[in-house]
Amino acid sequence: MTQKVSMTPEHLENNSGINSGINSGINSGINSGINSGINSGINSEKNSEKNSEKNSEDISGINCRLRFVENRVHRACVAAGRDPSSVRILAVSKGHSVGAISEAYRLGVRDFGESYVQEWLPKAEALQHIPDIRWHFIGHLQSNKAKFVVGKTHLIHSVDRLSIVEALEKNARASLAKINVLIEVEVDAGDINKTGVPVNELKHLVERVLASRTLRLKGFMGLGPANASESRLHQLYRDFVCASKSIFSNLVASGQNSIAPSEAIEPFFSLGMSDDLEVAILAGSSMVRVGTAIFGERV
Repeated sequence: MTQKVSMTPEHLENNSGINSGINSGINSGINSGINSGINSGINSEKNSEKNSEKNSEDISGINCRLRFVENRVHRACVAAGRDPSSVRILAVSKGHSVGAISEAYRLGVRDFGESYVQEWLPKAEALQHIPDIRWHFIGHLQSNKAKFVVGKTHLIHSVDRLSIVEALEKNARASLAKINVLIEVEVDAGDINKTGVPVNELKHLVERVLASRTLRLKGFMGLGPANASESRLHQLYRDFVCASKSIFSNLVASGQNSIAPSEAIEPFFSLGMSDDLEVAILAGSSMVRVGTAIFGERV
């Protein structure tokens, strides 16, 4: 037989306290969760608005920044006694949005530079409806990524070793594409942080690319050392241009290559960035690579 438990006032009072505590804890937790969710939503919305405002500001400032860069290039060409139309601006769009690229395109830019295949491919797909946009690959290219740039880029600036030549040729043959390339040359032998083929090995790589049936050597790319004085940089750039041009011209003149006489033109030089474009133009640059000075800081 079940024994009936008699509840005394003391028992009732204790139970009431326990229940009150439980209910208080539950309500507190619910209210805390609701408040936390509301605050999180508000903060997320504020951050979204803030990022949207920042992106809007960056894009709205492209026009002024681009015109300023164009003016710098024009003045540098005049100072160097060169035709301003002989130097093109490559807008380095790595780290910047499709919206920013579209705005620069609307303002007249056609050449855009990217450094990372995985970042560039979605941009190229998003903007594939634009027929005259020219993509340049300017970053260090891995052999296993060569297939992604073949037939999709206007110019590859960073050919710096035999293995990448072979990888590009292999993929070009498969797609029946002809690839325009620049050989990246080491500008300062003392700068261990920069890539590029050393000048004393340049002739061999130039010969190899000139002999290719699928690659078209258009010229050379150089990257100057950071924090070099203007006079030091000018000397390095002049040496780079002179050495590269001499090797190229001599090999083309020898006739032992795939270049037809009608295609034998002056080599193209991708040289100079936002901070040193005037020095590069004075040294003979054909294209300056400008990112932050056009797009602003990367988001």
